[in-house]
Amino acid sequence: METSRLHLRRFKTDDWKALYTYLSDPDVVCFEPYSVFTQEECRSEALRRTRDGDYWAVCFKESGELIGEIFLSSKGRNTWELGFVFSRKHQGNGFALESAQALLDDLFSQRSAARVVAVTRTENKKAQRVLERLGFVPGPIGYHDMQGLSALTEKRLVTDTVLYAMDTGLWHQNHG
Repeated sequence: METSRLHLRRFKTDDWKALYTYLSDPDVVCFEPYSVFTQEECRSEALRRTRDGDYWAVCFKESGELIGEIFLSSKGRNTWELGFVFSRKHQGNGFALESAQALLDDLFSQRSAARVVAVTRTENKKAQRVLERLGFVPGPIGYHDMQGLSALTEKRLVTDTVLYAMDTGLWHQNHG
């Protein structure tokens, strides 16, 4: 899948170095349900993602450089969950918005999704802005188990979150 600036593709095993660039950065993963990754963990994660259709590698169309990822996972009942993580040097340039918009357009137009949800920590204002620019509607703040064990501390992350939602009608109203 392509946008004007980006190519979205499935992960490859040799993507581990690019994964390490951002998954080892504490400022990038501070809102994620896991801690920083080591090089070895990134090697394993890249391999795992080659078999996991929920993850999309986001790359520059011109150079092929991997700059981040989109997570889009079926949760049953025609509902999907969206997430995104981008390297620090590529944040704030509209890449999350552009890549998520392309995947959501495909999801609502071609795969007939009914709704998409996204969970973000209350402190993650950048992600909230992206979701709101996409047309997601925020719900009430809740106390949420982020369903992951921290890679380094092995403790569950329980925190205040905002649940964002989008349905097919709202998507087509906002994106024609």
